[in-house]
Amino acid sequence: MAATTKVAMLVEPKRIETMEYPIPEIGETDALIRVERAGLCGTDYKLYAGTLSRDFPIIPGHEILGRIERVGSQMASKEGLAVGDRVVVEATIPCGQCEFCIEGLYRLCVTGRYYGFTKASTAPHLWGAFAEVMYVAPGSFISKVSEDVSPAAAIVAASCLGNGIRWMRTVGGAEIGKSVVIQGAGAQGLSAVVAAKESGSHPIIVTGIGADASRFELAKELGADVCINVQEEDAVDGVRRATGGEMASTVLDVTGSTEAIALSVMLVRPLGTIVCASSVAGNKPSAIVTNELVRKEVRFQGVWTHSMESTKQAMWLAETGKYPLEKFISHEFSLDEADKAVRAIGRELSDIDPIKVAIKP
Repeated sequence: MAATTKVAMLVEPKRIETMEYPIPEIGETDALIRVERAGLCGTDYKLYAGTLSRDFPIIPGHEILGRIERVGSQMASKEGLAVGDRVVVEATIPCGQCEFCIEGLYRLCVTGRYYGFTKASTAPHLWGAFAEVMYVAPGSFISKVSEDVSPAAAIVAASCLGNGIRWMRTVGGAEIGKSVVIQGAGAQGLSAVVAAKESGSHPIIVTGIGADASRFELAKELGADVCINVQEEDAVDGVRRATGGEMASTVLDVTGSTEAIALSVMLVRPLGTIVCASSVAGNKPSAIVTNELVRKEVRFQGVWTHSMESTKQAMWLAETGKYPLEKFISHEFSLDEADKAVRAIGRELSDIDPIKVAIKP
């Protein structure tokens, strides 16, 4: 192995530089992977733009698909890993000792580290997937990936589909014959369509805007029954018609829009569930009509990322080939194009309107 690896380093907000970085030695409990794909999401753009409070420089990349390049004997034995295995790695590196970790809620760990967000000067430095080779720390959650799954489908399953399954099915309670509304037709919304379809939900309703025409087509291919362009049609009226006046049993919001979050209250039926996965830029408040929450006795639940269980379910779905998950990845970029990739996901480039973006080192 070469003594260095190419990385795309976020030196400071809005400044990514491609450089060579030393490859660290590993011990008995850690590993190195050769990155096959790094998926991008809106959080990567927030990091790039400087709206997340982080210490620079950082090697971004928290949606991780790769192959085991080196692995310590203890990690190999514990995880059943060998050199050459194809794997996905969870973004969270839990501390294993806090209350949340002990209860199995590692995604809420407050003292652990995160791939793609840890300062690069922190040894052993290669903490992100915007790299040819990445470090995998002890305690990381690692899942094997079938060789039959395309790189695009694998990175989608390991990231947004794992989210969609947990948010829509586990937390949202989607079930056979129950109506759902998914606000937002991006990669997260499309993943929720898959989760709702697998749960037997009906009708599956997706809301979006005029620019989402191609995403609406993919949503219907995945199993959506109705797509509503809220710029042309009143969402409440549209959901009322689609549900025969009952409204939705589950409403999932993935838009990041304060207006859409507030609208969720009007779209849900009495005793229904609203699942909010929206991270709103600038922490802007949403003017929710609490009277409707009270009158309908609605459950309002925030959600944050996926679980190991939902990731396993997502990988199983990817292996079946039942859904064209590879279509979620609309654009791929090289490491040298990392700046362009992040700007694309942040909608800075007028000639690119991506669904989901990935970097291929």
